[in-house]
Amino acid sequence: MRPQAFVGTNAVIACLVDAARIVTYVMVFLLAGCGNPIGSGQWPLILAAMAAAFAGVRLGKSLLPKVTMGAIQTLTGVLLLLIALGLASGLI
Repeated sequence: MRPQAFVGTNAVIACLVDAARIVTYVMVFLLAGCGNPIGSGQWPLILAAMAAAFAGVRLGKSLLPKVTMGAIQTLTGVLLLLIALGLASGLI
């Protein structure tokens, strides 16, 4: 599998999972009668996160052609190992 296909597939899966999560959270807030789940003071953080996401996409798009599938597999393995160590040690 080419790195572009791997990254694209993961991006689509992540978007679908996040969309389902957002719908679930909104429904829980509305059914609980909590009103708007986003406070007015949270909008700067949301806008900063959106800007960072777009910047990450631009950076990733420029770096992706230079990355090999082996590098992606190595990075994925290292990050999974770090998460496992964090879970085993109780940090996460």
